[in-house]
Amino acid sequence: FSSRRRHTRSLCDWSSDVCSSDLPNLLERLRLDDRNSIEEIKVPQSFVGRSLRDLNLRKSYSVNVLAAGPANQLMVNPPASHVLRQDEVLVVMGSAEALEALPSR
Repeated sequence: FSSRRRHTRSLCDWSSDVCSSDLPNLLERLRLDDRNSIEEIKVPQSFVGRSLRDLNLRKSYSVNVLAAGPANQLMVNPPASHVLRQDEVLVVMGSAEALEALPSR
């Protein structure tokens, strides 16, 4: 039996990337391997008012939506009917190329 400390680090603490990047929508990044990452991004303006179903980000950008909503109330595995709002964030997973292809504003 060993005592384990609870880790309360942000995604940036676990990543080798610097979170204050030049990407205007990027809030945090967790690198999974050499190609894939999980990123928390601000909802791009072109996504505002649209549902996840309409956006179909998996087909359009090859990324998976893991969570969506206000930063302090993220909904994990949001339904396709979830309509994105201006002040929300998305937690998405994909390759570096796919994540870079997402609109930045």
